[in-house]
Amino acid sequence: MDFVKFLPEEVTDIVWSHLTPDDRFSCKCVSELWSRVIDHSIQRKLMRLKTNWENILLACSRSTLESLDFVKFLPEEVTDIVWSHLSPDDRNNCKSVSELWSWRIGNFIQREHLRLKMNWENSTYFIRYFRFAEFRKLNVTLLPSNVPDDYSFYLPVLWRKKKSQLFRLQLFQITESGLTVIVKIRFPRPEELLKVCVMRNSFVFITVSRIFFFDGHQLRTIMQFFVPDPPYEPPFLTMDTHHILFFEQLSHLIIVWCKQSIKPIYHRLAEPDIYMNCSLFDGCLIISSGENDYGKTSRIEVRNLRNAHKMLQLIFLVDGKVKYLDMNERFLFMNIRTYDYRCIQVRDKESYSITYCYKYSMPCCMTHVSDDFVILKESLKNSIRSQECKILDFATGEWYTVSSSRLSNRGLQTSCDNRYIITFSGEKNSIKILDWRNNNIHILQDRYFPKSEDFVIIGVTDLMIVAIDLTTGIMINIIFEKSTTK
Repeated sequence: MDFVKFLPEEVTDIVWSHLTPDDRFSCKCVSELWSRVIDHSIQRKLMRLKTNWENILLACSRSTLESLDFVKFLPEEVTDIVWSHLSPDDRNNCKSVSELWSWRIGNFIQREHLRLKMNWENSTYFIRYFRFAEFRKLNVTLLPSNVPDDYSFYLPVLWRKKKSQLFRLQLFQITESGLTVIVKIRFPRPEELLKVCVMRNSFVFITVSRIFFFDGHQLRTIMQFFVPDPPYEPPFLTMDTHHILFFEQLSHLIIVWCKQSIKPIYHRLAEPDIYMNCSLFDGCLIISSGENDYGKTSRIEVRNLRNAHKMLQLIFLVDGKVKYLDMNERFLFMNIRTYDYRCIQVRDKESYSITYCYKYSMPCCMTHVSDDFVILKESLKNSIRSQECKILDFATGEWYTVSSSRLSNRGLQTSCDNRYIITFSGEKNSIKILDWRNNNIHILQDRYFPKSEDFVIIGVTDLMIVAIDLTTGIMINIIFEKSTTK
């Protein structure tokens, strides 16, 4: 008699708890029902362990944790279970308990990273769908998480339920378990929302009258802001861990706020005939300014926002007009135009000396910048020949040429230490994963992928690909884990 069919899960849980892991694994082979019930039992037990450990960690001081140091006598297989049930912030806090804790957690993060890379290589994934009833397209900048091992994805969505007159701006955290709402903000008039910038569970957004900042706990007004008459280009908006940068090209206004105090720490209003660009990364603000003339020079200012007494660190000049400016931890990237040539210039941020300089004659633009490479794509209009993309590898200094048919500007993203470039192919209605160093390509197809020109990839982490149909509001999550459902 199959007791699993008629006994409640509370009773079968007791049965499974008296079996060894090998016995439970053998029992899972009896039937799909047995396998599903045992999996659910294991998940409930892990959730109880997670709750217990979270309560212990919240209740214990650092000295108490050191006295209860289970890490000293438990094997890594067991402590890995503990770390896996903690949030990235909790794991980061636990690192400060002792050197042993920091070393064990670091090893766990490395193993998780390698495991996810193997899932990408072996195409181990499952797909999940969500749909927002009435969805509005947003002008969004999605910044990488400032916590290295946070594989969640944070997405702002402006939508409303059926038969509802009220729109909501909601920030979702997307994990392998599903969606979690971090904050809901009512929006009576969605057309007034101009731009949103998100970094993890915090975001800043601009309306026609104000600039707001949500720090993960509280929504605050940064500044009153009045939009001029159309046509109007929304301001440049970005942030790092500690700062928010606002730059309006029309008025040449630059303001930097401290996130904690919401007070401006840098303010600049340039002359109207000056062409400017700016970039922010980890407390470093770089501003390019010059006349709107290819024959003139541009002034580059490097400012350390963490040093209030000596913020200006360096000034240097470059020939031509800086049309594009960006940076990361190691490099400064500039797209420069003169009357004689166009060039991509890459400078090392320690000395700001030129590391790479690539001159080109055909119209070309930087479509993606990362820690390891930059992608250049030809921008020829009405060209009948096949266009190419060039990928510059900073580690080796080598150029890789990739057919533009393998890449698309729609939702270009990277993953797994920038090994993979992910894009959507409208021709075959599929997602392409390009291993650019080996020039190999993997195709992900699903019969439920929307057949729409507005289907774009909006974000990628090492855990997932997030894509959305901007017309229908259908969101697709491709999770690089084994599915836990039957």
